[in-house]
Amino acid sequence: MNILVIGSGGREHAIINSISKSNKCSKIFALPGNGGTELLAENLSGDVNDFELIKKISLKYLRDIENPSQRNTRISKIHQTFGASQGYSGSQPRAARSQRNFLQPLHA
Repeated sequence: MNILVIGSGGREHAIINSISKSNKCSKIFALPGNGGTELLAENLSGDVNDFELIKKISLKYLRDIENPSQRNTRISKIHQTFGASQGYSGSQPRAARSQRNFLQPLHA
């Protein structure tokens, strides 16, 4: 599966580092990513708050999108932009999953 990680900090690097070890992961994209993430993922330029860009990237590279971030405003906007009909499988704002729970199925 292809995975998009949204953000550019140390948390996103840690998520990508963990995901990259899974044999279930084919390709990882980071928006926008950082110097550390580019060693493990394809960094894509853009603004993490440009939800139409996130949708465009997702429809081009992904079948589903998942964002484990606890940043409720961003999750809410992504959920509004995609809706269930677009294949979005991310958390709704009030039910955001922890990163640990998100990563467990990838290593199963």
